[in-house]
Amino acid sequence: MAEMGALWFAIGEAVKSFWRHRFVAMLSIITIAGALFVLGFFITITLNLHSVLAGVQEKIAVELFLKDNITKVQVSSLMDEISKIEGVREVEFIT
Repeated sequence: MAEMGALWFAIGEAVKSFWRHRFVAMLSIITIAGALFVLGFFITITLNLHSVLAGVQEKIAVELFLKDNITKVQVSSLMDEISKIEGVREVEFIT
């Protein structure tokens, strides 16, 4: 029971101290709130930027134009080479 009395005493002293030093207490609260706001802002920006970049990365497409006199063997070899590149999901040849 003495621990509970000590807790209430500490809370009472904190309230008295806040009341006596209102300006410093409010300045501390505003500073902490501002820091938390800035932290939240940067976390939000980072997460949104990450999701936007992930979406853009999925939509990247490269078109390659070949000369008219290329053989089917050369086309097949080129397609195999391109498909071995890391990150290439699909290789399609359109005539």
